[in-house]
Amino acid sequence: MARFNLDDYIPVQERVNQFWEDYPDGAIITTITHLSDDMKSVIVRSEVFKQRPENAYAVPDVTGIAEEHAGNHAMVNSTSWIEACETSAIGRALANMGYATSNKDRPSREEMEKVSRSNVPLIDDKGRRALEAIRTQKGLTHDQMSAIAKQRYPNLASTTHLTVEQGRDFWAYLDALPDTKENA
Repeated sequence: MARFNLDDYIPVQERVNQFWEDYPDGAIITTITHLSDDMKSVIVRSEVFKQRPENAYAVPDVTGIAEEHAGNHAMVNSTSWIEACETSAIGRALANMGYATSNKDRPSREEMEKVSRSNVPLIDDKGRRALEAIRTQKGLTHDQMSAIAKQRYPNLASTTHLTVEQGRDFWAYLDALPDTKENA
């Protein structure tokens, strides 16, 4: 359970709306500064100008930077993670410009939602032992079980990253499979 109230945080769009109201001739420019070779993580830089820059060498009034990863153990951010990173970078830049009312709401609502999602409990040792037992019962190799997990949960790094809910679902799925080992 989150130890904070999401209602205390300002959505990035509210910051953007206020910026455009205050600086209608301004500009917000974002750039991907790093995209990993495996295409699973990105860093985005946001530059905010009170006046639209006249050339590429203009110095922004403020900047913001954010990092994001494709999917995660909670299986969120599986399709729009680069866009989410861009939004976070814009929110950080606008917070740097003063569009946060206090240190408490400096992170955007979207950033705090990400923190909240990351608090999803992962499968524990008991859950891993249960999956190992059903794997053995069904005569599956570790590689076969991993392949089934990847097919069922495409953004899963490994079965150790299953949430408790996914672990229960995966156990039931494996239990419903026919045994592959020969009956002696």
